[in-house]
Amino acid sequence: MVNKTGANPYLILTIILSYYLFSQLCQQYVLRISSISNPINEEEAFLFSQHWLNYTRLWIILLSMFLMVIAWVIIFFHFSPVSHFWSLSALIFLLLFCFFEIFYRSIELFMVVPVWGPDIIQAQGDHREKLLDQYSIWDSFVSAVYFPLLFSQLLGCMIFIYLASKANSRLFMLAMILNTIRLVLRLCENVGLPELNIFSGSWYFPPVAVIFIILILWSYKEFRKSVDQNKIRSTVIR
Repeated sequence: MVNKTGANPYLILTIILSYYLFSQLCQQYVLRISSISNPINEEEAFLFSQHWLNYTRLWIILLSMFLMVIAWVIIFFHFSPVSHFWSLSALIFLLLFCFFEIFYRSIELFMVVPVWGPDIIQAQGDHREKLLDQYSIWDSFVSAVYFPLLFSQLLGCMIFIYLASKANSRLFMLAMILNTIRLVLRLCENVGLPELNIFSGSWYFPPVAVIFIILILWSYKEFRKSVDQNKIRSTVIR
């Protein structure tokens, strides 16, 4: 699969997947290790949200979600010969996941952090309590959005497990199986089983890193395969 301009989609996919892993690593640094990672109270948490490190994190993560739209489209074209219908179904679910991510992260980046944050820091008395109630509603909204967000990703991954098994794409299938397990456990919190949600907080990043390293290896393998196939075609034409 090489487009008419000569750009190899698998190379693009490998770069995007690598950037996504980098974005998650940056997020973990800001939230877990950096100087703004451990606010001692609510006031300090709002102050830290205005730090340049937090804004950088938000921009990097938002860009990664736009790029993942391209990544899922490339993966759709890869598996489309196996089953166009099921590949398209998986793509729709995963684009829905990207849409939810982009939607709430855009609101957070352009309204909640730069507008509500400073207002809450400066407000006093009843006005401050009103703003804190508004922020609490936002938190509840994000929690509510996470169910369709994770569920749509789960459905897309389950379909890709089927497609990968048909295509004998073992590395990709392994990544989708691991991600399915991760998502099922995360969704347990939404059905009254929070004790099973072991992949949140400090344990969020390790499974994500493993899954995306596997995807990067698969994508790079497909890139090398397509390069070798193009060399063989060029030799035959000559």
